[in-house]
Amino acid sequence: MKNTKNTLKPTLEILFFVGKQLNIIPKETDFKGFKNLDFKVKFKCRVAMYKNDHLLEKYLELNLSSLTNAQSQILEGFKKRITSDFVILKCLANEAIFIDSKDNKFYAVKALSNPFNLFFDEFPVIISTTIIPFKGKIIYDGFF
Repeated sequence: MKNTKNTLKPTLEILFFVGKQLNIIPKETDFKGFKNLDFKVKFKCRVAMYKNDHLLEKYLELNLSSLTNAQSQILEGFKKRITSDFVILKCLANEAIFIDSKDNKFYAVKALSNPFNLFFDEFPVIISTTIIPFKGKIIYDGFF
């Protein structure tokens, strides 16, 4: 994906927004400070975002004019997310083959920046993650 860092920036911003709205992070924390917080805090914001869909809508309403088309597509994709335990069967050059453990559906999931084989030594492997549609492909939300 070209310019992945800029495209994915709103995913961190929505987590920051949710964290502020639900008092998960201190009110005085700015976005730069949030980026430096422990992974566990960001993960807690992610879980809270998925439990509070109205906050995604609110964030989109407040920021629609400042988002690029690609950025808004990623955020809109969260509405169609699938959160599950997946088995990564194998890793290909540009994607990995996931099977949803709940319904046995297969998905070809594109890595965000680093290929899946950098995270795992052997396949198959079981992970818990969220997958979302983006530009005719499927990506994961960045959290295993």
